[in-house]
Amino acid sequence: MPTEKIILGNEEFEIEVRPITLITKAANVVHDIQTPERIMIDCQMTISHTDSVVTLHPLTPRLFKMVFTDWRGDVTPESVRREGTGAKHVLGLIDLSLVYFDQRIQFGWRYPESYLHPALQCQLADVLIFLMNLAERGIDVTL
Repeated sequence: MPTEKIILGNEEFEIEVRPITLITKAANVVHDIQTPERIMIDCQMTISHTDSVVTLHPLTPRLFKMVFTDWRGDVTPESVRREGTGAKHVLGLIDLSLVYFDQRIQFGWRYPESYLHPALQCQLADVLIFLMNLAERGIDVTL
């Protein structure tokens, strides 16, 4: 099984990585977990990406509608920019993930549930399953 280094505080740890690896920390741990071997997509990155993206990855609209199942109309950067922070976050999260997949860049999600109602958080899991299937092409997803 492949391994990867993570850093917590000043300590390094080797963890086994699988197509999807969930890394969490205890509530009393003050340090964020660092993953130097991959890019971590966080809320700031997702919102910034949505604010600046011109053309979405071809799969982004389909995956976006897996989370926002009642979305009517086309999923475009312009239409999502008029919506709330949750929609902007999900669009950026999905689109950046797909771009990194295509570029074969190792990445992970930091707090993917941010800005989302619990029901939408559950629907985001459907996107995760889709990405897991993409991971079979050789790219790992770490959350």
